[in-house]
Amino acid sequence: SSSRTSSKGKPLHWTSCMKIAEDVAAGLVHLHQSPPAGIVHGNLKPSNVLLGPDFESCLTDYGLVPTLLPSHADLASSASVLYRAPETRTAHAFTPASDVYSFGVLLLELLTGKAPFQDLMEMHSDDIPSWVRAVREEETESGGESASAGGTEEKLGALISIAAACVVADPARRPTTAEVLRMVREARAEAMSSSNSSDRSPARWSDAVQVQMGMGVPRDQGELGGLT
Repeated sequence: SSSRTSSKGKPLHWTSCMKIAEDVAAGLVHLHQSPPAGIVHGNLKPSNVLLGPDFESCLTDYGLVPTLLPSHADLASSASVLYRAPETRTAHAFTPASDVYSFGVLLLELLTGKAPFQDLMEMHSDDIPSWVRAVREEETESGGESASAGGTEEKLGALISIAAACVVADPARRPTTAEVLRMVREARAEAMSSSNSSDRSPARWSDAVQVQMGMGVPRDQGELGGLT
């Protein structure tokens, strides 16, 4: 809701950012590849990502908005519109590419602890990575996790770049969902290989997330099976 202020959130530890990002991306790939023609989520936002006790992530509420939203609906009054791609706000053109945009906004919220705001893209579209790093540095100065601890900024660099690529205005320039998943997995594998065991404890997400178990698209486990 609009009362959810960005100042209450905290940037996630890099391990949690990467785990949630991979699970959500895997869920989107599963949806988009579902027969016969795939399913577009259409409403990806924090309240539709449910977390288990080990930060395993499930997607819920998928496929409802693109099919049930009246053509005349006014989305401008809803805070959730800020998670939706620009092309969906007027023509309601929900596609896998619009889900990728929503994923990018969600990832930016994971990285900064800040809910999306109206002029996010207008203010930072030219250099989103610098904005994310500035927010995390500000959190460090206010008593948060050290930005340099365990090479956090280096580990998150690829994830920040992925988020920036996902939220470009032109749908044709966004990576596909499969490309997003591949990039996240590569970034996570590289980060884990360079980390030590003391740098692997997950941290809480922003207050925007509903931390609970729920039914939805489960995390990838080779084949997209049930939660463990």
